[in-house]
Amino acid sequence: MVSNQLQQLAQLTGMTQGPAVQPDWNAVRSTLGFVVPSDYKELIDNFGAGAFNNYVQLLGPDERISVFNLNQQGLYWNEYLQEEWEDAPEDTPSELQGRNFTILNWGTTEDGVQMFWIAETGTPPEQWQIAFHSVAGERWEFHQGSTIEVLLALVRGELPTSLVPRFPTDASVTFTPYGF
Repeated sequence: MVSNQLQQLAQLTGMTQGPAVQPDWNAVRSTLGFVVPSDYKELIDNFGAGAFNNYVQLLGPDERISVFNLNQQGLYWNEYLQEEWEDAPEDTPSELQGRNFTILNWGTTEDGVQMFWIAETGTPPEQWQIAFHSVAGERWEFHQGSTIEVLLALVRGELPTSLVPRFPTDASVTFTPYGF
């Protein structure tokens, strides 16, 4: 059964049932070192990975093109940023200082804003903070809420963000599965 919030997202974006083959979530856990949030799994299990208005791109564990593949890209930014912050700790966003975390990349935008879960051992995935990061200007935003809640707020134009432009209110937002 699909959650109410996922039903709302699907209705707003024209999402249709996705892949018949479900991802191997144990392989995802093994690759990333974490269980991903259950609402993200529900979204992928029901609709697959894809893009909202060809702008907000949702990574999926089984995508053939590596830039859209959660298993291949999920830890890339963590490795890159942790190395940067080791060399220049003052560049670590204040919201992350003093925390033991792993950054897991689950989405991106066409113009390079990355969407992360801030995974912390001992914190259930459903309670992970979500962060947006733009390399341009090294800007960060932090959001509370699940993956679907953040996507739903983006689609509705209700998420307070200066990094991701609002979707046009005079046109519908569509979800296009990758299907490569």
